[in-house]
Amino acid sequence: MIKEIYPVLRIFIWLSLTSILPAQTLVINEVMFDAFGADDYDEYIELVNIAEYPVNPDGFILRINDNVDTIQFAEPSDMINPGAFGLIMDRGYLIDNFSTTYDAIIPSGAVLFTIHDNAFGKSGIPNSSPATIALCSPEGDTLSMMQTRPDQGSGYSEERIDRYGPDDISNWGNSLCLYGTPGHENSIALRDYDLGVTRFILKENGDCPPPHCDAEFEIEIKNFGRYLFVEAKIWFGIDTNRDSLLQSGEVVFSTQVSLASGDSTIIQATLSALEPGDHRVLCSIVDDDDNPENNHESLEVKVTYPTGCLAINEFMYAPQTGFGGEWIELMNVSDDTVNLANWRICDASSCVEISD
Repeated sequence: MIKEIYPVLRIFIWLSLTSILPAQTLVINEVMFDAFGADDYDEYIELVNIAEYPVNPDGFILRINDNVDTIQFAEPSDMINPGAFGLIMDRGYLIDNFSTTYDAIIPSGAVLFTIHDNAFGKSGIPNSSPATIALCSPEGDTLSMMQTRPDQGSGYSEERIDRYGPDDISNWGNSLCLYGTPGHENSIALRDYDLGVTRFILKENGDCPPPHCDAEFEIEIKNFGRYLFVEAKIWFGIDTNRDSLLQSGEVVFSTQVSLASGDSTIIQATLSALEPGDHRVLCSIVDDDDNPENNHESLEVKVTYPTGCLAINEFMYAPQTGFGGEWIELMNVSDDTVNLANWRICDASSCVEISD
């Protein structure tokens, strides 16, 4: 009989803890306080569960300046799972369906709840002055707090950078996305694994190195992620087919880097004896990470043609009627293949550009 009671006791203790501990598990993750257009119903506050067990925030309290709102579920059975988001919507949006602004953005299955009255705070979250927003337990203990900064355009939310970081103002910034990221990872969120190309430059001769000379490049790679990134593969080369992706046959130089969180490294790369013409040079982090947007950078490098590489060999300036228009014949007197696209021919009064 005792062996049968122990599992029941363990389940009871776990359920008891999950009803007590959620007070330390939810943090404010995003605030839309100046919605795009009329914001009567489009303000929202997003929470994220940083615990390892589900949390039920029904009855938790929002303090917006000196005003109190009680969180209520639209669906009482919903829980915020570990790592998941809970979205607190205006009652006019969620219950009365007065707006559909975020319907195409909020993912299906998102946990949605609202507040007990008709607006956040006194009459909405202030748009033009800072507001202090606190998430409190039903007993009144402060769990998470943030302060809005009205320094962005309408329709851009305030987002938390590190969900596990402090409530300090330095851990917040403006969303990169119009309408914010309700129900999704924040656009400026600290990722677990995130290498990025922070600098990619041609070291000498500006963007126009002389023909048949070596071109020296400098690449800076930084680990923006939370964890150590081990042996990330870096590719460098010329995008000959101009598809903005480096294929294995286009790679001139490759290396591997390992970086701790916040560290960066400088890589030197060389293109030898560049031929005249326009070249798209790419640098790519090949390994997959949580933020592919910063894994690639490109440079348009123009290598000048030698002076005198082309000669005007013949031209027709007075054609007979019915025998076609004026024309100019050019002759390549150099050892290089010359691409005439975007070259210009000028006389004393005007210029024309040669097209493909």
